[in-house]
Amino acid sequence: AKVANHLIDRMSAPQQDSAAEQTISPAIALNNYLKNHPILGPKVKSISWPEANIARIDLEGLDLGKFPQETLASFSYELKQNLSKVKEQINVVFYNPSSEVPTLSVTIGQEP
Repeated sequence: AKVANHLIDRMSAPQQDSAAEQTISPAIALNNYLKNHPILGPKVKSISWPEANIARIDLEGLDLGKFPQETLASFSYELKQNLSKVKEQINVVFYNPSSEVPTLSVTIGQEP
């Protein structure tokens, strides 16, 4: 439990400036958040948009499927909170490098 709590703390990135979030596109807001994230940032191999409202995040060297559920829930909450000002809903889907099966899916942004 001690390790899981430490991971939860480390998975939480600093709060982003919500005023800046309102003036940039969802793609740029998501890219900035992920690239500046202390844990995920260096592990993001690519960000692609297979559809306008779906962001595919390919990770390298980090298997989210091995994280405790509590850690993933905490990270999902932080991601939603930090990108809550995005003007449209985006489904952010994380993939491991060796699999086409999503390891985590989080809906961010405001409901239409």
